[in-house]
Amino acid sequence: MLCISIVSCSIDKSGLPQPASSTSIVGKWTHTKIVLVDANNKPLDVTTLSDPKDYIQFNADGTGISSDNQSGTLQTQSFTYKISQNNISLISPSETDSGTITTLTANSLVIHLQLQDLTTHQLVNQFSDNYYTK
Repeated sequence: MLCISIVSCSIDKSGLPQPASSTSIVGKWTHTKIVLVDANNKPLDVTTLSDPKDYIQFNADGTGISSDNQSGTLQTQSFTYKISQNNISLISPSETDSGTITTLTANSLVIHLQLQDLTTHQLVNQFSDNYYTK
């Protein structure tokens, strides 16, 4: 979700994400914080998440699941994902989110996403930096 490029995976001929180094996005990541930023990366709002039920899981076969408990009701959603260098696309039945992996270490992941209008699904000029830990 930002512009610090860390190559995490490359695409093999099967089109599935493959680790390019010892650091891989594959695994379960706890969602710890969301920072909303404007087009100039100026922070607008910070939401700290403390519920371990808020997570995203990337499987080696290019599928995943996300879980959100912010509203008090646990919601999960399956998705597929594609990675090209530090760019990531998360594809679910209702939307496609595209962003940039700005940090990827053994225990830390940050994804910078451009936000969409929930009604029209049009991209808006706001972004979110999503922080995860293992």
